Amino acid sequence: MQNTFQYLDLEQFRPLYLNLQNPRKMKFYVEGVKCSKCIAKIEGLKNHNHQVQHLEVDLANQTATVELKSLDSSFSRIADEIYKLGFRPIPIQNQEDTAELWRLDSKKDLIRIGVAGYCTGNIMLLAFATYFGLNGTMKVIFEWLQFALYLPVVTYVAWPFYKGFISGLRKNNLSIDGPMAIASFIGFAVSTANLLRGNGSIYFDSTSAFLFLILSTRFFQKKIRFEFLKYLRPTAFAETLKAKLKDGNHWHWVRSDHLKINDLILVNHGELVPADGFLKSSEAIVDLSVLNGESMPRRVHEGTRINAGSRLLSQSAELKVTASGVNSFLGHLLSSINSPSLSDMDSSQLSNKASQFLLISVLSIAAITLFSGIWLDFETQFEKAFALIVVACPCAMAFGTPLAFSFSMKRAQEKGIIIKSARVFEDLEKVERIFIDKTGTLTEKFWNLTNSSLIEPPQIYKQLILKLESQSQHPIAFALSEIWSDIQIQSDLNLESAQEIPSLGVTGIINGNTFEFSHFFEGSEKWFGLFENKNLLWNFQLKPILLSGTYDAIQEILTLGYKPFLLSGDAPNVTIETAKKVGLCPLTT
Repeated sequence: MQNTFQYLDLEQFRPLYLNLQNPRKMKFYVEGVKCSKCIAKIEGLKNHNHQVQHLEVDLANQTATVELKSLDSSFSRIADEIYKLGFRPIPIQNQEDTAELWRLDSKKDLIRIGVAGYCTGNIMLLAFATYFGLNGTMKVIFEWLQFALYLPVVTYVAWPFYKGFISGLRKNNLSIDGPMAIASFIGFAVSTANLLRGNGSIYFDSTSAFLFLILSTRFFQKKIRFEFLKYLRPTAFAETLKAKLKDGNHWHWVRSDHLKINDLILVNHGELVPADGFLKSSEAIVDLSVLNGESMPRRVHEGTRINAGSRLLSQSAELKVTASGVNSFLGHLLSSINSPSLSDMDSSQLSNKASQFLLISVLSIAAITLFSGIWLDFETQFEKAFALIVVACPCAMAFGTPLAFSFSMKRAQEKGIIIKSARVFEDLEKVERIFIDKTGTLTEKFWNLTNSSLIEPPQIYKQLILKLESQSQHPIAFALSEIWSDIQIQSDLNLESAQEIPSLGVTGIINGNTFEFSHFFEGSEKWFGLFENKNLLWNFQLKPILLSGTYDAIQEILTLGYKPFLLSGDAPNVTIETAKKVGLCPLTT
C-alpha cells in the first residue's frame, strides 16, 4: 500500500516544510489529540522508529515536532505511523500560523456538533410525543423518524469515537473513546432491533443527547487547552506578556509577540518589561531577578538596553522595541530549556493508568450487570448497563492532570517565577535541603562601606568605579549605584574594552589608562579595590545589611522540615557570621 505522506520525502516538497534552522526537523498539526495519553502514544513512536532523534507533542496547540537522525531519513514514515495510531498529521509549512490550522480543525468540530445538535433536538421532540402517550400508527411513524435522524449521529457524528476506540484495540489498549463508541453503536443496535419487532424501549434520544453533550464538552475542553496549556511551554512566559503600544497619540494593550521593531511601548511601575528595547526615558530602576536570580535593583539611564522580563521599580518609562516574544533575550533563554514531555511525568502516567483502570472497571461491571440477569429481563439489565457506561465516562480524568499543571505554571509566571517544567511540582515533594544564596537574597540593596583606606576619597575615584560597574549586573554594582546615587559621572570619561571578570570584578580602558575594580583577600578579610594600571588607588570593605524578616523566614523553613544552607562566595568569616545571625549552616564557594 502506498504511503499517503510519501510527498514529504520528495525534494520539491521538503523545503516547504523543513525547519529553516534544522533541516532534520519538521512540525505537524495533529488532529485528534485530546489528552496526555494521546501524547504518550505518539511520542512512543520514537522508541520503535530508529530514524527518530526526537519527537515531542505540544498538547496546547496539537502539534508534533519530529527531528530525524539524518537528512536521509524518512518523514513520510513517521507521519504514516502517527496516522495508523488514529491521528491525522498535517505538515506545517514554514511561517504558517498554527492557530489557523487549529481554527480550521475547530470548524470541523463545530459542524459535527451542529449536526449532532440538530438531530438530537428533533429526536427529543419526537420522543416527547411518545412519552406523553402517543400510540398507534403515529407512534411507529415517530419512532422511524427518530431512526432516520439517528443515522447521521451513529455514523458521521460518532465516527471519531469509533476511530479512537478501534485504534486503541489495535494497540492492545482501551481508549477513553470506548464508552462513547460502545454506547452509540449498541444503543443503535438494540433500539433498531426493538423497532423492527415493534416492542421494547428506543434509546435514540438518550444516546444522541449523550454524544452531543460529550462532543460539546470536548470542544470547550479543546478551547481551554489552546488557551491555557500553552503555559506548559517555558517560552509562554515571553510570548504572553502584555505590552502597552503607542498608536498615534493613544496607548493600547497588545500581546508582546505582536510587537515590531521600533515600536514605542510604555511600562508602568511594577510591571514586567514585555520586550527587549532601548530606554527612551531619562532614567529607570529595574529589577532583573527574573533574568539572573538577583533581587538587587539596577539604575539605568537613557539609551540603555533593557531586556524582556525585567521589572520596572521606578515610575513609568518608555522603550523602543528591538525584539519581542521568542526572539527576545528572555525568549532565547527559555527556548534553550529542554523540558521533559508531559507524558513522561509520573502524575500523567498515574492519571493514564487510573483512567484505563476506570474504563476496564466500568465496562466489566456493565458486562456483568448485563449478563447476570439477561435470561430474566434483558431490557432492564441492558438499561442498567447502558446507564453505567454513559454516566461513568472518564474523559475529565484524562484531561484534568495537564490542565492542573498548566494553571500552576500560569500562576507561577504571574508571580514572576519561571518554571522550566511541570515536573518541578513533582520533584518538590522530594526536596530535603534548600541552598540559599546570601548576596541579594538575604541582604538589602544598600550596603555599609567600611574600613576605607582613604578618609576622604576623591570623587573621581567613585566616578571611575561607577563607570566600570555600569557594564556589570553583579549585586555589588547595584549596591554601589545606590550608595553613590548622588554621584554624577563626568561626560568626558570614555570607557573602552570593558570586560566583566566572573567572580572577580570589572576592567576597562578609561581615557587611555587601564582601570580595574575587583576584590581581593588579606587573610580571611575580603576587600574591594580600585586599580590604575595595576596600582592600587583605593580599597575598602562592604558590609551587607540583612533584609528584615530574614530570621523569621529561615525559622519557618526549618519548621516545615527542610534543612537550609547558606551559600556564598564571600569571605568565610563573613559567611559564617551571617549564617549564625539567621540560623543557617554556612557553605562557602
